[in-house]
Amino acid sequence: MIKLIEEHYVKNYDSFVKRGRYILKDYHLAEDCVQEAYERAMKYQRTIEGGNIDGWMHKVFFNTALKYLDFIRSKGATIDPKPTDEVMFPPSFVSSFKDTITEDIEAYQAKPKVKGILML
Repeated sequence: MIKLIEEHYVKNYDSFVKRGRYILKDYHLAEDCVQEAYERAMKYQRTIEGGNIDGWMHKVFFNTALKYLDFIRSKGATIDPKPTDEVMFPPSFVSSFKDTITEDIEAYQAKPKVKGILML
C-alpha cells in the first residue's frame, strides 16, 4: 500500500498544491499541507475505503486543509480573499506553526511506514 501512496504522490503532487493554494491563499502553506496530507495517508493507510485511493486521498487532503484553516484562524491571522504568493501572518503564528511541524516530523521520522513520505 505504501508504494501505491508514493505513486499517487508523484502523480498528483502539483494538482494538490494548486488546490491547497486556492484554499489557503499561500503557496508555501499549500506545499506544507500536501506534505502533511501524504504523511497522514501513510499513517492511516489501513483505512483506505474500497481500494479507491484517489477518493480517499482527496478526503485526507481536504481534512488536512481544513485543519490548516482552523489553525490559521485560531491564531488570529486572516487570509486575503485574493490569491497571492505571500500572506502576512503574525510572527507568533509563524513560530508556533514551525514548532508544530518540527514536532510532527520528529515524532514520525522514526516510524518506517512514514519515513518514505518524509523522504519525498
